[in-house]
Amino acid sequence: MLLVLPITVLLVTAVVALQVVALLFISDHLPRFPFRHLFKVSLGLLGVIVTHVVSIVLFGLVFYFLTHINADHYGYIRSDEGEELIMRDYIYFSFTTYTTVGYGDYIPKGPLRLLSQIEALVGLVLIACSASYIFIIMQDYWRAHASRIRLESKEDSS
Repeated sequence: MLLVLPITVLLVTAVVALQVVALLFISDHLPRFPFRHLFKVSLGLLGVIVTHVVSIVLFGLVFYFLTHINADHYGYIRSDEGEELIMRDYIYFSFTTYTTVGYGDYIPKGPLRLLSQIEALVGLVLIACSASYIFIIMQDYWRAHASRIRLESKEDSS
């Protein structure tokens, strides 16, 4: 278990930093776009989704490389059908772990269990943070939309 701990700490730090930097970047640059607010909201959502996908792929790559470097020390991920896993399987496992869906068709063994448990926790927290961020973006959109409607109704009545 201790073999995976430093790698887990580094990976979690990288993924959290990626998420924070991405949200700050979106927050700083989104208002500058000369588009309607709804399009800005869509860009913000796309940015959040892409950031999560990059995080998931990073976890999947680490699972892949740790398994292939030394499965005796780091552990491995086993398929319920016993098939040899390829890169896409590790990324799939990472998607189901990060999003806490956990279908159970791939099972981590050995020290990689710690990394997969931490990935689920990180995914849960970062998805929750993203949801609150998206809510804030949507609130701004609703306010702008309501203001525009009030302004249009004042212009129509005068």
